[in-house]
Amino acid sequence: MYKHNGIKYPPYVPPSDAALLEMHTKAEKVFEYAFKELGWNLSEYYIDFHRLNDAFIRTDQRVLHYLMYHNGMKMNELKRIAVFSYWMVRFKPVHRVSGGPIDVNEQVVVSWFFKAVRNYQTKKGLSVVNFSEKLKKDLLYAITYRDISYDYMTMMIEGLVA
Repeated sequence: MYKHNGIKYPPYVPPSDAALLEMHTKAEKVFEYAFKELGWNLSEYYIDFHRLNDAFIRTDQRVLHYLMYHNGMKMNELKRIAVFSYWMVRFKPVHRVSGGPIDVNEQVVVSWFFKAVRNYQTKKGLSVVNFSEKLKKDLLYAITYRDISYDYMTMMIEGLVA
């Protein structure tokens, strides 16, 4: 049992197999969208499910951490996407079967960022912004070559919302 600010929290319990399967199903849709958006053939890539599970579990742990240390406030959708994206970049579960770009996972994350922001803007009734190719390239560069944290990833995705 963890205790923070007088509130008791149960120890972390990883997601069940059923929950992980549901996460895989959602991730598969994200990958399909990103691959289509990027013009990639899905059959030329494979996903390392052990690494993907690690990304899911680390994200789940961070959500619990956020709940504990932010006085019971739940993490919003964009923050979750940012944290999961961070672990995608760290664990690199997407691989090309033979050769190809080294920044495959980073490209998937950038594609996902912009889709998530557009969906969020639509859901909240905000005007949907079309992002420039330069912004996409700059974000890809930052995610690929900069040493970033999940907090920085959160700031990046939230900064894209108009």
